[in-house]
Amino acid sequence: MVYPHLAPDYGRMAECLDDPGLLSGAVAVRVPGAMLLAVPVGEERLGGALRVDQSGLAGAVVRALDGLPGFPGVRARGVLVEWGLSCPDEVGAVARGRFFGIRRPAPDHPAAGSGWPVQDRRAALLDAVALDAVARGASAGTLADCGFFPGEREARAHVTGLGRILTDGAGTRRPGLVHLAALRGLVPLEPCPPVTVDAAQLGLLRAWAAGASLGQHGARARLATADVAILRQQLHGVLGARSDAHAVLRGHEAGLLGPADPGPPVRAPHRARHRDASGAYPGRTVTTAACPEAPSCP
Repeated sequence: MVYPHLAPDYGRMAECLDDPGLLSGAVAVRVPGAMLLAVPVGEERLGGALRVDQSGLAGAVVRALDGLPGFPGVRARGVLVEWGLSCPDEVGAVARGRFFGIRRPAPDHPAAGSGWPVQDRRAALLDAVALDAVARGASAGTLADCGFFPGEREARAHVTGLGRILTDGAGTRRPGLVHLAALRGLVPLEPCPPVTVDAAQLGLLRAWAAGASLGQHGARARLATADVAILRQQLHGVLGARSDAHAVLRGHEAGLLGPADPGPPVRAPHRARHRDASGAYPGRTVTTAACPEAPSCP
């Protein structure tokens, strides 16, 4: 290992990081043909990663970083060396940048519903990335495997808590959660080519946005179980969706859903926050912050 400022991308990272102070704990790792900059985790950076040319080199980098402050759980996955949490593959470009602590321009104005006080910046960042992952089809198992939560049960409980926040305590299914999050600017929308859906598909999409289950929509639309299951499969295919929640997000990105589409029921306005009382997070208040524009650095 050598001084971090000798790494070729030191200057770029100094400009891109939300917290440039993290570079005081960074190290440069020399590998054949390259010098890699390893930046520790912090409040504004949930995890880090380096890619090397060979899996054998990854093991050497792990041994070099293991035990250093700010590099918890250093591990190799093939040619990738990671520390801290792992970034879910499903997240979008903005959430991926936030996960790695990449600086992003502030939005012109805060999104509606995003003015909750954020006392724990790292917890708020974790919530924002987890919400984006859920909106793009990540499962509770994926969030647990990436280290966001101790297990699937805790991940499901936490996502349920986020749903209660956005419905003022009433709670909703994941598609309804994503609809509300998209309306309030809590999940960034990515460019999407034009999509055409028929009336039946649009009806199912709007039902999910309103918090209805597949069975509830089938009963209301007087569709047989097999028919509504086929409709779901067709809608996923048209939108390129990984899940029902992802279909709702894709619906927003394609302009099929918007503020005119009702969301899940909410409780009285005075119940503005929900405290997650799950066993893993007793008494913790789940917080969420508005999503910014896309980061300017990779």
